[in-house]
Amino acid sequence: NTKQHNVKMAEKEDTKKDTTEEKNAATRFGLEDHEANQQDARVTTLRSDHERRSLMMPSDGRRNNKSTSRIMSVNDAWSIPRSPDDEAASKDGDRKASDNNETLMLSKPPPKAPEAVPASSPPTYEADSSETDAEAKSVVTPPSQPPPSAMPPPPETVSDADGDNKIKSPEQRPEDVPMPPPMMIPMTPSESKALNTACSNDDVQSSLSKLTNTDITFNPCKKFATKGTNTSGTLIAESESDDEDTFISESFPASDLKSLFLLACREAKSAGDIAREKNEQKKEDVKGEEEPDSEARTESLVECTFINAICSRFPDHIFITGERIANSETGIVELTDKPTWIIDPIDAATNYAHHFPYYCMSVAYLVNKKTEFGIIYNPPMKNMYTAQRDKGAKMNGRAIKTTTQEELSSALVLQEFGSGANEPKGCMGTENAQRLTKVAQAMRSIGSPVMGLAMVASGVADAYFNFGLHIWHMAAGVMLVKEAGGTVIDPAGGELDIMSRRCLVASTERLAQDLASRLEQCYPSPRDDESCRPEMQDFTSQTDFPDTDSSET
Repeated sequence: NTKQHNVKMAEKEDTKKDTTEEKNAATRFGLEDHEANQQDARVTTLRSDHERRSLMMPSDGRRNNKSTSRIMSVNDAWSIPRSPDDEAASKDGDRKASDNNETLMLSKPPPKAPEAVPASSPPTYEADSSETDAEAKSVVTPPSQPPPSAMPPPPETVSDADGDNKIKSPEQRPEDVPMPPPMMIPMTPSESKALNTACSNDDVQSSLSKLTNTDITFNPCKKFATKGTNTSGTLIAESESDDEDTFISESFPASDLKSLFLLACREAKSAGDIAREKNEQKKEDVKGEEEPDSEARTESLVECTFINAICSRFPDHIFITGERIANSETGIVELTDKPTWIIDPIDAATNYAHHFPYYCMSVAYLVNKKTEFGIIYNPPMKNMYTAQRDKGAKMNGRAIKTTTQEELSSALVLQEFGSGANEPKGCMGTENAQRLTKVAQAMRSIGSPVMGLAMVASGVADAYFNFGLHIWHMAAGVMLVKEAGGTVIDPAGGELDIMSRRCLVASTERLAQDLASRLEQCYPSPRDDESCRPEMQDFTSQTDFPDTDSSET
């Protein structure tokens, strides 16, 4: 009886001790120094988290895998008991953690048994609760598990000489095969030339600005290597033409008009840039010391640069320029059925000498006396006007069209005035200007016949006329206006004669005829197909005297 009494007394003391410890609920959660009770918010939060983690643990005591539970933090891991295999695998890590963090080793209360969940409905788990009671708890429903499939066959085993069974190594998969090392592909000649062009300081400085997005990565051998970009990453190009970036073969027949056109565009731009660079150097000359006939030297250099580039491929082609015609024996322009290039290296020499940006280079290619394509390049503004037969007109690769203006009262008309020794032409120009000023909306003069034709083709002006220009001024520009949808006629209203040194172009047929009917006509002489040298007269008959024996007295 005494022994039973002692046991009962000991049980009562343990019960009192447990009741005393239970009064402070913080002791179960490592908060011995925190005075709290059952209604403490922190205790409630910790308890709910502990219960939730206990519910998430499977009945077999194993930890949830990644496919059915969230990623557990370090604080979650200590409260879930581990299996003997897990304890053995992390034995070394726990020993090190116990040495450094002895104060964190707390007694782990046994988890509560998970509540039974009906098999018909999948369990729902609550997401992590926040530290404040104001935030709502969201419910996450795990994806439904697919029906169990047949167990995969066990791996094949191979018996060695000792009788031990070893698992056969799996076959190598295609994705396990290592990739070969990258190969260096040599650049083509066009890419190499584009790379050299991209490295030019002038092109880079002219195309890049403060809006350049330096985060863009690109291959410098491509067409956009020297193009600037804005802050949105959009490429900004000076020219949107894809023609300039097309590869040109080292050798091709003259019948390949596409390759020939691309070659002409490239060489016209190169030659025109020479004129621009020379003009800029002259402008920067502070001393004012100029070589005699510097403009004529530059014009000859530009002409030879383009002709040599074409002759190196097609030595049998014919070239017509103002300088060659002036130095010829007859001074006559003769068109044949052979491939012919009509070139004006620098149109508007006066504009060029005064750094007025309206000067250009003009190139036209003719076969059987028909123009196949025309090119006009304005170096200071870097505008290239191109036209191919039955393919339309373009400026910097973008299609251009003439205006649809039909009324002279609403039209902007371009004309040229004569000056200097050509007094009759100046008087005629003044007379026509006085006539048109009363009926046209506006009159302009830019001093360049080729640029005047290009401006009508691009829709900047509505009409242009000139008396006294030559075939090298008209050949490319007339082609440009026709392909842009404009009208080309003689200033008197008839069909244009390219040798007549007279030309009138307009956006529409009605406007062209109305303008022609109001002009004072002028017929320059000689024509381009006539000799510009005076004929030598035979004075032999006037100096031969018959012999006579008689003498006058």
